[in-house]
Amino acid sequence: MTIKDSFKRTIQIHLPGGSTKYNNNNNNKMETFNSSKEKCVRFKEEPTIHLMYTWRFAHHQARCGKWEEAARDRERFRRRIVQTNEIIMPVLLKKLKEM
Repeated sequence: MTIKDSFKRTIQIHLPGGSTKYNNNNNNKMETFNSSKEKCVRFKEEPTIHLMYTWRFAHHQARCGKWEEAARDRERFRRRIVQTNEIIMPVLLKKLKEM
């Protein structure tokens, strides 16, 4: 037995109609077997209705997050860059022409 033989790999792929099993042996063969069993899903005749009460604060807290704060800061920073660019660009262009 060599070192290569001790590291055999078996990969199993689950498909809707069954499964395919790939053995990484010397022959590299693929085996297909049917593992699907018939399953039934049943629902209650009379479903239970759960009412959810929300209030403004909880709804707002659930929606706000760190990502929203980062997006706000990013937009503010972008807006400040654009505004500063409008102010200093004519000055910089004028100095560039003088050089």
